[in-house]
Amino acid sequence: MTILTDGIIINEKPLKDKDKIITVLTRERGVISIFANGAKVGKHSSATGLLAYSDLSLASTRGDSYVLKDAVPKQIFFRLREDLTVLSLAQYFAELTYELCPREDRAEEELTLILNALHLLCEGKKDISLIKSVTELRLLTLAGYMPAVECCCGCGCDLADGEIYFDSATGEFFCGKCRANKRLLPCSAGVLTAMRYICLAPANKVFSFSLSPEGLSSLAENTERYLKSITRKKFKTLDFYKKMM
Repeated sequence: MTILTDGIIINEKPLKDKDKIITVLTRERGVISIFANGAKVGKHSSATGLLAYSDLSLASTRGDSYVLKDAVPKQIFFRLREDLTVLSLAQYFAELTYELCPREDRAEEELTLILNALHLLCEGKKDISLIKSVTELRLLTLAGYMPAVECCCGCGCDLADGEIYFDSATGEFFCGKCRANKRLLPCSAGVLTAMRYICLAPANKVFSFSLSPEGLSSLAENTERYLKSITRKKFKTLDFYKKMM
């Protein structure tokens, strides 16, 4: 059975002299692993390199096992390699993709999100902190971990006025009265609005907002802490990215 799909290579593992196993976020089947015979040095080397976006022809051998038949690059994102900080953030996105995206299920919106994030990193016109926060929170939302951005989780008020606090362990927001003695992150109305937007905006507009430097810093702290709380994982690529900052 031949399968035609497109996807981003999010990991590659060398085998022997010329072969490798690639992990790909595909449109139709989410995250899958593919045996790529001769892809380390052959005509498929560029199309199967880390962070390449390619059209793929696959043979399904049994169950969830796949063998590469053909690969044609659509976008290589060469400009990511021009800045080590940008490249390390892109690699972090690849690690997040592996952790949060579905297996053997459609992942069209996830693929679009990562493609847009990589394009924005290459363009250099958006603050990379904003790109990072949007990618983290939107991936969490698509994976079923959208924070409770609608209202105060204590009294149900709309959090339009007064103090706002975010519980990064649970994804809940509280007003000043309902905060009680909990040690929570203070959150401005602008950052809450941004988080609501990231969770609920159309896929093609999710990066289309701006915040002050202070707001971006608060947003970054909120999304990263929440992601770590949900995944309970230490991301090596995130640690490397922070060393580059």
